[in-house]
Amino acid sequence: TFTIDSAAQLAGLAKLVNEGNSFSGKTIKLGADIDLGGKEWTPIGMSGKPFQGIFDGAKSDGSGNYTISNLTVNQPYKNDMGLFGYTTGGQVKNFTLNNAKVTGYLDVGAVAGTPHTSKYTNIAVTGLIQVNGFSYVGGAFGKNAYANLTNVDVIGDEGSYVKAESGYYRTYLGGLVGFMGEGNITVSGCDVKVDVTGSTCDVGGILGILHYGNTMTNCTYK
Repeated sequence: TFTIDSAAQLAGLAKLVNEGNSFSGKTIKLGADIDLGGKEWTPIGMSGKPFQGIFDGAKSDGSGNYTISNLTVNQPYKNDMGLFGYTTGGQVKNFTLNNAKVTGYLDVGAVAGTPHTSKYTNIAVTGLIQVNGFSYVGGAFGKNAYANLTNVDVIGDEGSYVKAESGYYRTYLGGLVGFMGEGNITVSGCDVKVDVTGSTCDVGGILGILHYGNTMTNCTYK
């Protein structure tokens, strides 16, 4: 188990993962609230070099979860943009992401561009949320969620939005997830309050496309 207490340490995690250390079988815990200060962020994990560990923002005394604030990613021509870029296996859970401005091309979300086969649980995206991309864009997750999403909320302040301008290409845009993977995945207990604007098709307040065999339960869009 490793504990992260600062923005520099969190950026160090991203560097290690993006160099090929997946942290599979290891746990990363937050030990404090972390303010990213609106500086350009490099997402944790990428295609071919994913994060595969457990990331847990719960406070050790059981009093709640830590907050990561003021995330900024401005890479309009890059894929897999968010706090996390690409994850497989493992879990990401128990934290608040407050104020997130994320711009990418494909697979764009405030929490993770491509969550893939990692479970995401008990995460709140709050404050001013502005997510932009070309296609496969979501308030929390972009493309290919192939594991359960439980109690993940996107509750934005006034001025918050999720937007994709894809021209004639299918947009795949959702307030929570742009594009779900197919088959026996459950999205449960997720509440969304954010404006969603897509240029073309497959646009939804919660999910851009749910895909076959999946279940959504106890979710709201306001």
